[in-house]
Amino acid sequence: MTKFVHFTHSLDFKTGGVVEAVNRLNEEFSRANRSSAITAVPNYSGKESVIAHGLWQWPSYRAWKNFKKTG
Repeated sequence: MTKFVHFTHSLDFKTGGVVEAVNRLNEEFSRANRSSAITAVPNYSGKESVIAHGLWQWPSYRAWKNFKKTG
């Protein structure tokens, strides 16, 4: 089963809607019996499928770098 990792620039609810959306999406993955985790660590480099949240923050860049490295 594919594990999904959500990249988000912050886990602080004070930063607004992105973290709320990521948490809800993660909960829905769990309800659907899909493995899902959240990280706000920019140097994360696991082998899981990545969902990058926050188009103009580091998650998109890191997801691209991981894709280029692992294909």
